[in-house]
Amino acid sequence: MTLTITATIGRNVNGSPLLRNNWEALQLRVRNAIAYATTGKGKTETHYGVGAWDGVTEESVKIARYGTAWHTYGGATELRAELGEIARAYRQDAIALVIGEGELITPLPLPPVRRCSCNRANYGDAGHDGNRHPHALGDRGPTRQDSAVTDRGALDFF
Repeated sequence: MTLTITATIGRNVNGSPLLRNNWEALQLRVRNAIAYATTGKGKTETHYGVGAWDGVTEESVKIARYGTAWHTYGGATELRAELGEIARAYRQDAIALVIGEGELITPLPLPPVRRCSCNRANYGDAGHDGNRHPHALGDRGPTRQDSAVTDRGALDFF
């Protein structure tokens, strides 16, 4: 696991959007503050979206840095102070900050194709639909075929 830092900022000040050049400068200052607080290793990503603050919809940006470590000076305390100064300079009510450890979760392997307990066919073959045929009522456990319909449904967004 490695250090992951995410800062979220909104564009509005008192319900009105910052001018384009001020909005871009705010994003750059937050991105630089995170970069300077960490080592040169790691990756920085910027994600654009829409959020709400005090019931008012506004553009928002999430700046995430992952796969990194704290620089030898300052660390989280220095980053919080710098983000507070940035919030003051750009008249932000707040800058959201999340600091934690990130990890990559890889897909689990498929379970092996199992033979039916009658030993005549693989699950999923005609007449052998998983645990649902009469001569396999005592046979339990997940099978590749049992999860295939769910997996296909989950992948419909592709």
